[in-house]
Amino acid sequence: MSLDPPTPEQPADTPAWQRALVLALLRPAVRLCRRFRLPLKTLEDLARLAYFESLRQGGRVPQAEVARLTGVSLRTVVALERQAREGIAATAEERALQRHIEESLGREGGQTAAGLADHFETPVEVMDRMLAALTAEGRVIQDGPAAQARYRIDPRFVSLVSTDRAARLDGLNHQLDVLGAAVEGRFLRSEGRSMARTFTFVATPQALDALLQTLPQHFRASVIATEEASIGECAEGESARSGGQQTYGATFAIGPMGPAGQTEDK
Repeated sequence: MSLDPPTPEQPADTPAWQRALVLALLRPAVRLCRRFRLPLKTLEDLARLAYFESLRQGGRVPQAEVARLTGVSLRTVVALERQAREGIAATAEERALQRHIEESLGREGGQTAAGLADHFETPVEVMDRMLAALTAEGRVIQDGPAAQARYRIDPRFVSLVSTDRAARLDGLNHQLDVLGAAVEGRFLRSEGRSMARTFTFVATPQALDALLQTLPQHFRASVIATEEASIGECAEGESARSGGQQTYGATFAIGPMGPAGQTEDK
C-alpha cells in the first residue's frame, strides 16, 4: 500500500495516501483534545463545523448538498449555520476579515470603506466596524473625516504579538492556513514552490531566548527583501517573463518537544 501522492500514471482516486495525509494533520488537534479531556463527540462536532465553514467559503452550496457531505440532517445544517454566525466561528471570521483588509491596504493604500466593502462583499456597516478596530489598534491610518475617509496601512512596523486570546487564535488560524497551503503545495501540486523544513535541537534557556529575539527579525527582513525585489522586477517588466507575482505565506514555529503522546493533566 503506497502512501506516495498519485503520479500521472497512478489513479488519482487511491484513498490510502489521502487518509494518511488528513490523519497526520488531525494528530495535533487530537493531542489538544486529550489534554483538555474533550470527548470524541466534541471533536466530531468541531470537525463537522470546520467542514461546514469550508463549504461556505467555497461558494453558495445548497443546504441539501451540505447535509449530504457532512452526513447530517437539514435541521442540523441550519444549526451549523447559526453556530457559524453567532459562535466561535463568527469571531474567527471577523479576525480573519480584519487581517485580509490589512493585507489589501498593504497592496493598495488609500481605499475607502465603501470600496473595501464592495471588494470583500461585506455590508458597509460591518466594514466600518472592522476599520475602526484596525485604526484603534494602530494597524491602519484614517485620512480625512469619517464620511470621506480613506484608509491606508501604518508604514511603521507594528508588532501584532498580543496576549488577547482572540487575537492569538486568529494568529494561529493564519499560521495554520500557511502550513495547510504548504502541505497542499507539496502533496497536491507539482509546481514545486512550497517548502517545509523541521530542525530539532537542544538549547539552554538563555540561548533559546537569544534565538527567539533574533530569528523573527532575520525572518521578516528576508521576506521584505524578497517582496521588494519582486516589486522591482514587476516595475521593470521582468515579472511577466518570469511568470508573474503570486502571494505566498511564510511562517515558523518553535516549541518544546516532549515524548510522543505526552500531555499535561490540567
